[in-house]
Amino acid sequence: MNTEIKRRFESLEQRRKALTERVRALLPEKQVAHPDPKAFSPVEVIKHFALAENGNLQFLRNNPPASLQGQKTHLRFVYHKVLSQMNGASKRVGTMPYMVPDSKVTLDDGDRRG
Repeated sequence: MNTEIKRRFESLEQRRKALTERVRALLPEKQVAHPDPKAFSPVEVIKHFALAENGNLQFLRNNPPASLQGQKTHLRFVYHKVLSQMNGASKRVGTMPYMVPDSKVTLDDGDRRG
């Protein structure tokens, strides 16, 4: 793996572990509390990230990086819409159904990455 990419992956993995530990440090009732009926709980956020990462990995399994090399990236309007919503903390951003955690998820479920 390219040294720069490896460094970035390692940094992301450290951040993932730190976030998981922050959630683990919360009281159990806080781990599963919903700040809003439509929002994920802290535990569900961890599981959501794991589901999203698994979706990205499946894409790469189906489309290996070598097959994508030389292709131009086409950013569609959905990308720009989601990105602008994520930059404004006051707006809720929806997610794909396959990235929504099951109703009875635990922190260990999410920490096992999907």
